[in-house]
Amino acid sequence: MRLYLGKLLRKVTNKHLFANQGHAELYLKYRPTYPDSLISRIIEYLHQGRVDNKPDGLAVDVGCGSGQFTRSLGQHFDRVIGVDVSESQLASARLVPRSNIEYLSGSGESIPVSNGSTDLITCAMCIHWLDFPKFCDEVQRVLKPNGCIAAFGYEMQCCRVNGKKVEKIEEAYNKSLYFIGNKSNQS
Repeated sequence: MRLYLGKLLRKVTNKHLFANQGHAELYLKYRPTYPDSLISRIIEYLHQGRVDNKPDGLAVDVGCGSGQFTRSLGQHFDRVIGVDVSESQLASARLVPRSNIEYLSGSGESIPVSNGSTDLITCAMCIHWLDFPKFCDEVQRVLKPNGCIAAFGYEMQCCRVNGKKVEKIEEAYNKSLYFIGNKSNQS
């Protein structure tokens, strides 16, 4: 029952909470940005073990909202696509145009790019909205060999298991960035 309610809540919230243009404008104006060190660490991780010096082609920012993190990817990739379920959020993102950034309607469970086309997928403070198994399948579909995903947020307030605070998990979460490499496509 709890799992069903969680999925239902996610569907309802995805479609309605972020649909209001006023909400999207507030996101654009007040949503915190991420530190430059975060993007540097992600790019460093993406390049680990590479033998070529090819520039990075495509990055996809899933759940891009009004584009704060999407825009920071633009200086590191030939092409960046911000994907969101909210047309209002996408309209706000488009208010700050960049020549190599495109904003498309879509979701993490149905990323609007070709198979094996993407160097990097990011999820900035949005992975909790996704149907995780479907998202993982989609990541496998769109990532290039040696591509990666970076999922991150601001800070975890508290992690509880059966009502008890689990400080070790919270500490690890707050000190780390989690990167899930696409190991199945590596040769």
